[in-house]
Amino acid sequence: QETATFYVKLQLGVNGLTREDSVCVVNTGVHDQILCKEKSDATCLDMYSTNVRWYLSILRQGCGSIIWISTTSVAGDPKYPQTNKSLLEWNRVVNEKLVPSYSEAFYVDVWNLSATSPRNGNIHFQPEYYDTLGSLFTGLM
Repeated sequence: QETATFYVKLQLGVNGLTREDSVCVVNTGVHDQILCKEKSDATCLDMYSTNVRWYLSILRQGCGSIIWISTTSVAGDPKYPQTNKSLLEWNRVVNEKLVPSYSEAFYVDVWNLSATSPRNGNIHFQPEYYDTLGSLFTGLM
């Protein structure tokens, strides 16, 4: 995460741009749930919230605007640690408590799109999902 922020800041300088010229589209969460093994839901949510708060604080160093993409739904395969219940709670906390603390941050909820999109495993999707999401942002440019 620090490397990504450093790279953005470097590229801004190389291209004669400022922080206000950049938009960063980010997300974290679905892979983080593996860190929750043998931890309570409350402890895990606290760890995640702390990570997101820290991530947003370093992103603002190089990002004039931050677009936070919600964490997607999962297929619910019990052999994996990710659960839709936890992910929905994590999304709620990011949307209601964390993103509003950063004036340059915006939240985009893709949960419903992900819940109805064809999958490629428990947490990943078929290319059509990513194409749809990419079209959302390229259409704004």
